[in-house]
Amino acid sequence: MAVIRPTLIVGIGTTGLEMLEDLENLWIITFGERMPSIFQLVVLETNRTDANPTTLGESQIKVVNIGQENITNAKKIVKD
Repeated sequence: MAVIRPTLIVGIGTTGLEMLEDLENLWIITFGERMPSIFQLVVLETNRTDANPTTLGESQIKVVNIGQENITNAKKIVKD
């Protein structure tokens, strides 16, 4: 018997957002409904602060904006 486990799918940057949008749209086209909540879609957006998912119907994609200052701080932490 197949077991479906909670799954987190992460996209990085604008390309990651576009891929998650495509995945979400493909699910809706294939199954005629939104993805089950057992699947979580998250994108770490590095460029656009106005990133809004454009999918068929209401999107389940959560956008986390990480600005350049956060990336710079992360690099400092890794160096130390």
